Amino acid sequence: MKARGIAGWVACAVLGGLLLAGCLSHNPSYFPYLLPPGEVAKTHAKPRGRGYYENFDPYAVRLEVRPLQATNPVGGQQVLIATVLDRNGQPRRGRRVEWMLEGSGHILEVDESGYDAGRGWKEGDRLAVSYTSYREHHVTRGTPQPDDDFVIRPGQTWCVITSPVEGESHVTVYAPAIYNWEQRKVTVTLTWVDAAWEFPPPTSGRPGVPVQLVTRVFRRGDNAPLSGYRVRYTILEGPPAVFLPAQQSSLELPTDGQGLAIAQVMLAAAQPGTTRIGIEILRNAASGAATIVLARGETWIQWASAGLSLTKTGPANAAPGQNLTYVLTLTNTGPVETEAVTVRDLVPENLSFVQSQPAANVEGRELVWTLGPIAPGRSAAIQATFRAEKIGRAVNRCSATTADGLRTEAEAITEIAAPGLSVAVQGPNRVSLGMPVTLQITVTNTGSGPATNGMLRADFDPGLSHPQAPGTTALTTGPFTIAPGASRTETLVLNAVKEGTHRVRITATADGNLRSIADHNVQVDKPQVQLEIKVPAARYVSAPVEVEITVRNSGNAPASNLYVVGQLPVELGFVAAGEGGQFRDREVTWFLSQLPPGESRTFRITCSAQQLSPKAVCRAVLRSDAGVLQTTEAALEIHGAPGLRLEMVDIGDPLIVDSTVRYEINITNTGTLADSDVSLVAIIPPELEFIAGSGPGNTVPKLAGNSLTFPSVLRLEPGQVLVYQVQCRGKMPGDARFRIELRSASLGKEPLIREEATTVVAAPTNQPEKPQ
Repeated sequence: MKARGIAGWVACAVLGGLLLAGCLSHNPSYFPYLLPPGEVAKTHAKPRGRGYYENFDPYAVRLEVRPLQATNPVGGQQVLIATVLDRNGQPRRGRRVEWMLEGSGHILEVDESGYDAGRGWKEGDRLAVSYTSYREHHVTRGTPQPDDDFVIRPGQTWCVITSPVEGESHVTVYAPAIYNWEQRKVTVTLTWVDAAWEFPPPTSGRPGVPVQLVTRVFRRGDNAPLSGYRVRYTILEGPPAVFLPAQQSSLELPTDGQGLAIAQVMLAAAQPGTTRIGIEILRNAASGAATIVLARGETWIQWASAGLSLTKTGPANAAPGQNLTYVLTLTNTGPVETEAVTVRDLVPENLSFVQSQPAANVEGRELVWTLGPIAPGRSAAIQATFRAEKIGRAVNRCSATTADGLRTEAEAITEIAAPGLSVAVQGPNRVSLGMPVTLQITVTNTGSGPATNGMLRADFDPGLSHPQAPGTTALTTGPFTIAPGASRTETLVLNAVKEGTHRVRITATADGNLRSIADHNVQVDKPQVQLEIKVPAARYVSAPVEVEITVRNSGNAPASNLYVVGQLPVELGFVAAGEGGQFRDREVTWFLSQLPPGESRTFRITCSAQQLSPKAVCRAVLRSDAGVLQTTEAALEIHGAPGLRLEMVDIGDPLIVDSTVRYEINITNTGTLADSDVSLVAIIPPELEFIAGSGPGNTVPKLAGNSLTFPSVLRLEPGQVLVYQVQCRGKMPGDARFRIELRSASLGKEPLIREEATTVVAAPTNQPEKPQ
């Protein structure tokens, strides 16, 4: 039993291997006969035994090959693609195809894709075998041109044929799996010629005019012309046309010594449209052999008339004596060339001819030009210059005609009128130094025609300056055009920078030598402005300080564009500015756009005194665009003052009779000046009894009655602190009021008094114990 089992497993393994080999061979799965694995095996096309006579592959029923015939240059390569189809027209994969060549050429390459024994192979250069593909393949020839690539789809296979000599190749393509003898074989005919050709390109033509078609045939190798080849032209469709001279719809003629076959085509009846023409290249007919069509192509002729348009452009307006240039433009709007064109231009009565490009033939008041043919889509231009002689409308008409009857007209209208210029200036006659001078300039066209290329120029004295161009004494604007009766207004703003009388001259110009001048004088006066600053005579440190600046116009002219500046010394700190003043870098600035005559303005700054100074100087400056007009100053004295602070605290409050309490007293000079003759007296209340005391430098106070007097301190500097201590004992219960009095030179007769309340309680008495 064990031996049988092992033998069964071996048989299964062998059968599995054979089946796997059959699958890898890409042979049809329906085909029951397996090919051996390994290298390519040149097998028989049909199975052995009974299967040889059966329809062993009923799925394969028809063979297709493309192309069936073709003409190629000698040395070229022709790809043949074979497809094995089933009864539903679906390609079948893995089917064998045989390729057999007779005649010129040889098999260059065959489809060898696949695996192992199922791959194709060549048998010499006239027999090859291949198998239809399982997958799609994109086959590239390795050239930069992508259009020579080809695609092999599932169920297709391929073969490449070439020939180094002229002749014919006959390729028999055979699919042995197809049972029907009528469907299993296809014959392909390939013609090899050492020739190339160029078909005539599409063109256009006019009815009634012959159109020439040229086909060129030449040897591919050296480009030498080939004579004796036949070229057949045939009218396919479109407007009826005939070949000359026979006036037939088809023409066959040989190539001449230049390799050219030239035909003349003309419309049989004037009818626009496109005529399609077929072209065939025929091989030299050998004795007893049929004519071979080497190539087929097409061209066409678009029949249409030339289109002619004419435009004329020129100035719409002009003045007498002015030269006018008109441009006449001829355009061929059709698809074919025009014939020669004659252009005529009638000169109006109020114009005279000056010159033209190209030169014109003058026939009385008519100008004549003769131009050559104009190609489709192209234009030709004429420039003519005239002189305006009289006022009025000039209607300049022209026409263009061709020999075949095309005609078009155009005109240009120019109004000839005499414009006039008048300029006026308005502005202030008197301003203050630094004030702007605003001038309104009005230029008017007083004539009947437009004033073109108008310009305005302003010339002014150096005492006036333009804010955007300082140092410049001349400004211009333009060009512009002013219609008849219309005006144009410009605004000119100058600054008055020097006293005196200054002139502004405005000059207006336009075409036709038009000119108008207007002058304006302005008197620049120095403004009568007074500046005053007030500050308090003296202030203590940390006290507020008010700075008051007043500007007063005592003259007869308004003062404008004034800048009022308050400058603070380092001894003062800025707090606030009234009237919208702007503070920066110890300066407060106000802008005063205008101060009328007889009026004044006051500006205030709030500061604080920060440093001792015998003379803190505050300044006020009045400026204009022309510079500083006035400066003034005022000074104040900043004093210092002593300031005494008296502090007292009791330590040990509350206390029991016979216990002690200590009073600590501090005197601080918080002012900015030293104080003198500083003395302290303490009043001991009845509830307390003095024990000891000490003052600055461990001085000892003197007790007289209930008054305790400490030695005087001759000088107490700013920030210096005096420390005192007084120690007392509780004498009797009660609310003790410990009082101190401080005197100094700065305090005068009235002392500085402080009191500290201290509670004194009786000592507790011993209570007898209660019986248990």
